[in-house]
Amino acid sequence: MPLFRRCDGDLITDEPLVRRMMPYLMPRRSDSLVFFEQEIDVTALLAHLEQLNEGRPEEERLSFFGAALCGVARVMGQRPKMNRFIVGRHVYQRRKIEFSFGIKKRMTDDAPLSMMKLGFQPDDTLQTVAERLRGALSFGRCEKRSKSEREMTLALKLPPPMLRFGMWLINRLDRLNLLPKFMIEADELYTSATIANLGSVGIGAPFHHLYEWGTCSIFGAIGIIEKRERATGDGRTETRQVVTFRWTFDERAAEGLYCAKALNLFKAYLESPSILEHPPER
Repeated sequence: MPLFRRCDGDLITDEPLVRRMMPYLMPRRSDSLVFFEQEIDVTALLAHLEQLNEGRPEEERLSFFGAALCGVARVMGQRPKMNRFIVGRHVYQRRKIEFSFGIKKRMTDDAPLSMMKLGFQPDDTLQTVAERLRGALSFGRCEKRSKSEREMTLALKLPPPMLRFGMWLINRLDRLNLLPKFMIEADELYTSATIANLGSVGIGAPFHHLYEWGTCSIFGAIGIIEKRERATGDGRTETRQVVTFRWTFDERAAEGLYCAKALNLFKAYLESPSILEHPPER
């Protein structure tokens, strides 16, 4: 049992024996990666967003990325084990739903990439996510640096031996649950999931690794929207719009069947997007 409590999660003590042993059998995230590919028909979602965006100004339009984030937040509210993490070989239930994602300052090769972390609620809707995302994108694309970027700028001015010692010390404090709350809140890798919308820049979704730093147990990559011919029930074919999602999970946080049911729920939300217009019934 850890001596100190964490500010960002609650210790889980009632897991089955096999689950409790996993952090000892696989002490690093790189030991416990599980990859999953998911194809989702988004034809209905895109048509629904187009209908909702009719007459809206450009800056208030609902986006496909926002719908995906809304779906993931809704799943984490209903499948809370997806929002767990491992520190110091112990499993914790995260107290918040937070997602991190990258924002290019400009669509050029040499433009910097800014990382953002944004909080969500289990009863978020397409509209509330769009409003929250709009503010984050506006800040991410401005020239002002985030708190973590300012901290990294100062850290990189240190001599390499001092920087390595500082990183070791922070990691050690984290394992002992002594890392200050303000450092956890500012770091984009202390998050429920990192979501990369690579389709927005015209490339497919890779299988991405998880970082050893921080507490992120899920990485989701979103690919481009493609047209595919799909068979119908009466023997005909029709053109559908499909997106490939590629997920990377820390197996120690939640077991496979639980994750599979969560992904099926996510797929159901994106294929029936009207559900996301309203908060879920409690």
